[in-house]
Amino acid sequence: MEQISLFKSASQAIDSLDNGAEYYNIFTKADDDLISQSEVSKVAGVRLPKQKSCSIFKIGNVRIDRT
Repeated sequence: MEQISLFKSASQAIDSLDNGAEYYNIFTKADDDLISQSEVSKVAGVRLPKQKSCSIFKIGNVRIDRT
């Protein structure tokens, strides 16, 4: 089982997830303040299942204040 860390703010999520994805994804840049699906997949440790990586992203952001 993999531990999922919850983010406390949007800036913490961006810092963790905006990482440039894999080397072969030339369209994804690190530190551009945009989080792509491939960057979330990299952090989640998955390569293909989009649903799993999106679920981990949503769970990780559950505590972010939306106001």
